[in-house]
Amino acid sequence: AGLGVMWLGLILESVADSQKMAAKALSPDTFVSNGVWKFSRHANYLGEILFYVGNFVAGIAVFQKPSHWILAVGGTAGIINTMLSATKRLEARQQEQYGNDAAYKTYCDKTPSLLWAASYV
Repeated sequence: AGLGVMWLGLILESVADSQKMAAKALSPDTFVSNGVWKFSRHANYLGEILFYVGNFVAGIAVFQKPSHWILAVGGTAGIINTMLSATKRLEARQQEQYGNDAAYKTYCDKTPSLLWAASYV
C-alpha cells in the first residue's frame, strides 16, 4: 500500500510540474487551472505529501522500536508541516498576483487548496 501511495504521489507531482511548466511557457502571467490543477490549487505539493505519507506507510512493517516510530512520525510530520507552510506562502503570493482576477477568484472558490477533504477541515 505504501509503495502505491508513493508512486501515486510521484506521478501526481511530476505531471503537475510538467503541466505547470508547459502552461507557464505559453502564458507566464496566467494562473494554471487545467489538467490536475483543476482538482487542486497545489497539485504538485499534494503529490509530494502523498509521496512522503506513502514512504511512512511502506516503512511501518519494519518499525520495531519506539525510536523508529518517533523518528518516522516526526520526520513525516515535519515534511508535511513544511509543505503546508509552503502552500500558505504560495497562496498569499498568488492572491497578491491574481487576486483581482475574477476567474482566479472563481477558481479558488471551486478548487481546494490541496485535497477536497482538506477544504472541510
